[in-house]
Amino acid sequence: MFGIGGNELLIIAVFVIIIFGPDKIPEIARTVGKTVRMFKKVQEDVQHVINTEIIPADPFAAPAEKPAAVTPAAAPAAENAASASAIWNMAGEDDDEEGEEE
Repeated sequence: MFGIGGNELLIIAVFVIIIFGPDKIPEIARTVGKTVRMFKKVQEDVQHVINTEIIPADPFAAPAEKPAAVTPAAAPAAENAASASAIWNMAGEDDDEEGEEE
């Protein structure tokens, strides 16, 4: 790690404790951790943009085939009428008894 050995890290830790005090060290560690995570996330985002948008795909590769257009099949009129009747029944109205009271 940057050519720093165990003895050097111990000396740096002692100076950090003397300068900042033992109460501030957890707060400093949290701040450093958040900053490192933020830098890593930004680095991953930049790498993703570079890989997907800036570096072009292989220009000699065959173009991808477009999927065939899918058209919905026409439903028979009886199914449409049954589904409309079910919707009206769910709304609390019967299509057979228009205007009649029970």
